[in-house]
Amino acid sequence: MERKIDTLVIIGNGFDLWQGMRSGLADFAAYYRENRDKIMKKLHIKPYRYSKDGEEKTVGAAEIVYGDPLDPDELNDGFWSTFENSLDQVDTYALNLLFGKKNRQLKQLGKCVRNANRILREAFCGWVCSLKTPDGQVPYSFGENCFFINFNYTDTLARFGVPQEKIFHIHGEARDKRSVVFGHASHPYEPEWELYRFGGRFRGLFLAEYLLYMTDKRVDAHIMDLVFRLATEGVVAEDIKHVYVLGHSMSPPDVGYFDFLLDATRVPSAQNEDAPPPAPTASDGLEQLHLRIQYAIQRTGYGLSPEEIPEEQAAAVAEKAEAERLALLSEYDRAFKKMLGRGKKHSTVPPPPAPQRETDAKWHVSCHAERDKTQARELFSRLGFGNYQLYNGIDDCLAAFLTDGRTRKS
Repeated sequence: MERKIDTLVIIGNGFDLWQGMRSGLADFAAYYRENRDKIMKKLHIKPYRYSKDGEEKTVGAAEIVYGDPLDPDELNDGFWSTFENSLDQVDTYALNLLFGKKNRQLKQLGKCVRNANRILREAFCGWVCSLKTPDGQVPYSFGENCFFINFNYTDTLARFGVPQEKIFHIHGEARDKRSVVFGHASHPYEPEWELYRFGGRFRGLFLAEYLLYMTDKRVDAHIMDLVFRLATEGVVAEDIKHVYVLGHSMSPPDVGYFDFLLDATRVPSAQNEDAPPPAPTASDGLEQLHLRIQYAIQRTGYGLSPEEIPEEQAAAVAEKAEAERLALLSEYDRAFKKMLGRGKKHSTVPPPPAPQRETDAKWHVSCHAERDKTQARELFSRLGFGNYQLYNGIDDCLAAFLTDGRTRKS
């Protein structure tokens, strides 16, 4: 029999960088700049031409949408260094001013927004497919008691002898471009279609909101995919004793995953234990709609921060987002129950009680820089989780898995 899974290993981009791969965001920026024109030609997207200081220039739709629409130029280093977060930083006010509010102009705006998304996606997928995995074996060995949650699109775990069935690529794999997922995690809710129907500047605002919605990662959906995969591999949360985080900075776009995994690998608090999930709210009247539209105008239209927006507007949007999230979870719950019941006869014998966790799992986190340590500490502190250790790099974090007889025993 295979050994019980008691260790989760979370793989981030720092894991590939540690192995010598050119998988940093600066490398992606260089790939984009070198291949942008070829990508646009492949997608049959024409560049935008304009004159600046007496010089003729051309830019792509991505430069219009994600740069300064009124003074377009090459996307700066700040955009690339925080790429996924940057996809949430769109100057929608300037975009609306640039394209105008007539129907013909709004069609051009919609086309520009769609093309910006297409160009960046094609560039990102092309880049991850171009990354070469290093050759040779490594002096580390993971046991059969490990399961891997891989945020990378590469297959570098093959160098460690990890079988594919023990790996879940939560954001897809380079060999299947359609599976690749990237983006921010701040606009998971659908935009208000009333904005589109209003026309004019409101329709321009809708198009910007729709772009933000389409570039959101949908973290909750991927968490449910992870739950399915763990269940099919027989991984039980209460059995997990150790969690290793290798090369992941726990940055904002992915913090929802860590909230979920930390909660799943700790002793349940008395207030949350066996608590039923809240039901989706149905308060979707005109007043709530008005508040959500006002929020979109303030947040996306004028670029105000959440702290600057009236609380009742933010609450209306949060309520809608939560209702959509719970509806999604309900769909997954039905599919999960169907999967578990497929091919089995119903039994009147009650299932055995779920195992009870007595101690929190131990988290081992590799940190490349002091910023990584700060982000990790803030995350653990926010959730009141104290059973963790921070390491100065992946080598220190992986010392327990060296193949010289010192591999940690479960």
